[in-house]
Amino acid sequence: MQEETREEWINSQEKDSFCRNVKNFIALGKLPPDAHEARQILLSQDQFFVQNRVLCKIPFGQKRTRDLDKCQLVVPKTRVKALLAQLHNHPMAGHQGTTRTCNLVAQCFFWQGMTRDIVTHVLTCHACLTSKRMRRKTHLPMALRELAPGPFKNICVDTIGPMTASGKGNKYIQVV
Repeated sequence: MQEETREEWINSQEKDSFCRNVKNFIALGKLPPDAHEARQILLSQDQFFVQNRVLCKIPFGQKRTRDLDKCQLVVPKTRVKALLAQLHNHPMAGHQGTTRTCNLVAQCFFWQGMTRDIVTHVLTCHACLTSKRMRRKTHLPMALRELAPGPFKNICVDTIGPMTASGKGNKYIQVV
């Protein structure tokens, strides 16, 4: 991600509808016309503040402070993809999983739907999908079978392969 100037960040917050609506509520007490968004702003109004024209949020569970080192910068939707690319895809970030990436992002940043966006980004990351092993079982567990009523009433077949081709071109072995 390119170095952002403070003015570029302020401009992108002004263009973002959520940031603009929160700033308008803080400055003028004016709620947006959308009832859902107005409710969200009212429920979290004491967590947001504007410092030097930049919208910030007090992290959940922390005391109210205006110390910029302890607050989260509110990220406009247009900047989310680039931010996630820097904090997850960058070689120094190490392609951490969803929990670690969420914790890393939440130390300094906030946006609506943050956890959902991070989980989606990490689970669809091409490098993670191609290099990390699956943690789910990929085969069915062995099941107990009933005893056969007599010899050769049940027959089981296992196939092993592909292997290197034999002189006759065979690549598989079947065990009965």
